[in-house]
Amino acid sequence: MSRLGLILLSLFCVASLTAQNKSAQAALDKLLADPVMQSASMTLHAVDLKDGRTIVSHRSRAAHTPASIMKVVTSAAALNVLGADFRFETRLAYSGEISNGVLDGDLYIIGSGDPTWGSDELEGAKPFDAQIRELVAAIQQVGITEITGSIIGDGTAYESAVNAPTWQWNDLGNYYGAGVSGLNINENRYKLTFDRSTSPGVKTSIISLEPQLPYVRFQNEVTTGPQGSRDEAYIFGAPLNYERAIRGTIPPGSKPFTIKGSIPDPPFFVAYSLAQKLAQAKIKISNRVTTQRIRNLDNQPQAQVTTLATYNSPPLSAIADRCNKESINLYAESMLKALGKKAKNSASTEAGVEAVYDFYESRGVNMKAAFIEDGSGLSPRTAISARHITDILSVISRDQILATQVKPSLAVAGESGTLKYILKNSQAKGKIQGKSGSMTRVRAYAGYATAANGHEIAFCVIVNNFDCKSSVMRKKLEPLLEALTK
Repeated sequence: MSRLGLILLSLFCVASLTAQNKSAQAALDKLLADPVMQSASMTLHAVDLKDGRTIVSHRSRAAHTPASIMKVVTSAAALNVLGADFRFETRLAYSGEISNGVLDGDLYIIGSGDPTWGSDELEGAKPFDAQIRELVAAIQQVGITEITGSIIGDGTAYESAVNAPTWQWNDLGNYYGAGVSGLNINENRYKLTFDRSTSPGVKTSIISLEPQLPYVRFQNEVTTGPQGSRDEAYIFGAPLNYERAIRGTIPPGSKPFTIKGSIPDPPFFVAYSLAQKLAQAKIKISNRVTTQRIRNLDNQPQAQVTTLATYNSPPLSAIADRCNKESINLYAESMLKALGKKAKNSASTEAGVEAVYDFYESRGVNMKAAFIEDGSGLSPRTAISARHITDILSVISRDQILATQVKPSLAVAGESGTLKYILKNSQAKGKIQGKSGSMTRVRAYAGYATAANGHEIAFCVIVNNFDCKSSVMRKKLEPLLEALTK
């Protein structure tokens, strides 16, 4: 190419970048001037990954509550440290001896943190009923007709605290606040269905619970809300607590309405469910249903066991894919604890967070003033800046292996996952891969945008404490996201 050609090409690139900067800056200025932003704070950063130019920025180093965009941070570190092919393992085992069809000992279901065990949501995992039936079949296959000991659910592969300590009380009883144990089932959730009225202000009644949970009692205070209202019913209850209060409103209507809650003690529920199926199969159980956590309280350590069957999860790549596309808190927290176990020899939230800091700092990201409290972003005390996120996205993009693992797990604007309904009728449809985050007074987006010049843009925008509905803020952020693709 001639010197004149090079000069013209250079001028074209500069003009293109300048136009892009102006478009994004104009969208930012319009958003900041909006009345809904008077009480709000925002952190924003977008960088061209080809030449390092900042496309647009606003308080890029100010830590904000990020909500679910934290899942990208957690899953990328887990994929690198554990490996995309990593699989969780759940074992059916026994202590004692089997003689003439009698197991003189205890039966164990021992988890390693698999968040997909007994789930019908991920290909490669078996649904709850099918998974329990498979346990029964394995027991029948070795000829056991009687068990003299206990059925024990063992979730002690992870720490006893199933939730991050800073999760909110009004989240814990609901499906999205389901904590992760070393032994999980049915994504640690249940469905509660109400009969309701077409008129507002009418008390509802519970008509079904699926699956059937033992010992749980519900205090139902739910009424029908005003016409046009949405699901505003919340289940209140702590882990290991079988008292559940349900408060709030559900939309009025003539058909039953279903909400989802968190199972109080997943390892116990696994043992209980297996005991029920064994009884139906005419296998006698002489002792009680319990968990290894309870036995530890009584100074009864796990006995030496023999494995009857092993069940492997889908690969971590598939778990990360659903975690990021569908924003599954349980998956993120399980990956965080597995990361802690691998890197720090401690399957705890604290160890997992330390491993996340170590991973990104080893890749050159300055994690100072990034305040990470959990893996999913459900904690309102997790706070991070847009610059932290774009630096992390840059690390992912530069690592060829990690990029091929993480980027396909991200939703596509206007097409899939949690980004399916943004920019649907825009020229930016299909040009942004990313993760959304939302909770009360929080809206966030992070990921990669393809600009008109073909360059890849890493971006993050987090808005806290805006004065409008979250759905309205989503619409107000769309022009800014669209500008990144121009």
